[in-house]
Amino acid sequence: WFIRCIAGICVNDNLSSPNHIDIRPHFINTLSSACAEYNAPAGKVSVKWERQDGCIMLDIHCAEGVKGEIIPPDGFYFKDCSARLPLSSGVWRVYKK
Repeated sequence: WFIRCIAGICVNDNLSSPNHIDIRPHFINTLSSACAEYNAPAGKVSVKWERQDGCIMLDIHCAEGVKGEIIPPDGFYFKDCSARLPLSSGVWRVYKK
């Protein structure tokens, strides 16, 4: 539950591949941070989010063979105002509308 619902590591939701992982974190108001990891056949995926300076810092590391998207909860967006990004390793600022 924590891995899927809080950290947002959603494995193979569309039943296409065990290496298809969408990151859909839930930024629960009573938590200041969360982290989790999952070992997919193509390698490890880890997600950490933390409240910082009025935004959420979302830190994702994923193996090269893992594909999917990063999708923040409704009402949140990335710096470029997009609501989703292709899954890749990196750190993103997520803002609340």
